[in-house]
Amino acid sequence: MPVVFVHGVATRKGTSYARQLGKRWSLIQNILLPTLADDPRSVGRYEAFWGDEASVLAWNGASLPRSGGEVFALADEAEDLILAETMYGDPITRAVDVSRPLLDAARRELPNATDLLWAYLSEVPDGSQGAALIDQITRMTDYAENNRRPTWLDACDDDEQLLAELLRHTQKPDTDPRGETFGGDQVIRRLRETVARIAAAPGRLIGRPFMTQLRPLVHRPSALFLGDVLEYVAQRHKDGVHGPIATIVGNKIAEAMADKSADDDRLIIIAHSMGGNIVYDLMSDLRDDLSCDLLVTVGSQVGLFAELGVFPAVSPPGDPKVDRVPKPTNIARWINVYDRQDGLSFATGGVFEGVEDFEYSTGAGPLGAHSTYFIRPSFYHRLGSRIQEGGR
Repeated sequence: MPVVFVHGVATRKGTSYARQLGKRWSLIQNILLPTLADDPRSVGRYEAFWGDEASVLAWNGASLPRSGGEVFALADEAEDLILAETMYGDPITRAVDVSRPLLDAARRELPNATDLLWAYLSEVPDGSQGAALIDQITRMTDYAENNRRPTWLDACDDDEQLLAELLRHTQKPDTDPRGETFGGDQVIRRLRETVARIAAAPGRLIGRPFMTQLRPLVHRPSALFLGDVLEYVAQRHKDGVHGPIATIVGNKIAEAMADKSADDDRLIIIAHSMGGNIVYDLMSDLRDDLSCDLLVTVGSQVGLFAELGVFPAVSPPGDPKVDRVPKPTNIARWINVYDRQDGLSFATGGVFEGVEDFEYSTGAGPLGAHSTYFIRPSFYHRLGSRIQEGGR
């Protein structure tokens, strides 16, 4: 059962991308795939990376508004945006304790703290340690969602104590053959390292007015969003199926199709944001040789683009109240996930027949929601449940 992931706009290679890539596939393998495959480690992984063929800011972002000519040093770090939004909110309505950022976030709602633990986790190791770490944070996340304001939070004095309390309420009582606590000291050490990274982050966010810091984090992704969309559209009009982005994504799906086995011949495509538009355009018009058993579009704009007449395969409806676009026959099942707080995600079921819209709350606000789906363990749990509800 090959799985293809197609990323969205403003995705470029670098340290941040590599870290998020490893964390995302760890969550897919350890949380989503066990609900779908007997042997998750045998599932083929295909990353359709098209960012190298996307837009480029020719003057290196000189058009982006700045205050005093300063540039925010970590403008491409999604975790800092999530931390800023989680701690400060918009507008600021309370005092912020930057000396205890994790505890400060937790006192608003405990899921904020578990979101930050995932966002700032530097890496997920391979093997049993990685599985133990994911299992531990997954249980923390589940606990936090069911206990958003536990009474024990009032007695916590710092971030370390918060972590200790989370562990106390979520660690498994069973032990491994050596008698060690489940997960071992390595899991605890990595979580403490993550808490230390979070504690250091506010130093990058304070010292200037809040919106002065936040604006570059918004402007650059917005510029790349517009640029990447326009670049794909330009390539499509000029070269059609032979456009660089269409070629990369289409060939990666074809490669995954060839990897299907007789024992499990399903193919799953997960597409984020603009990635969903690209996949739909390929499957509906450019590449009728491609097919998949499940398409999952997340935080995408397929419904909106269809309404705007962007896709050649979509004709204007005779009666918008009743006429919907048939789902492409080469997509056996289609699930579309959106968050109302994510201004770049749209519903699809009202435009296309046979699409299952799935509303999911990332727990982030309007600035961080679009980049938060794939760092939350609960997303993969709920997606797995939704896939199982529909059967094969």
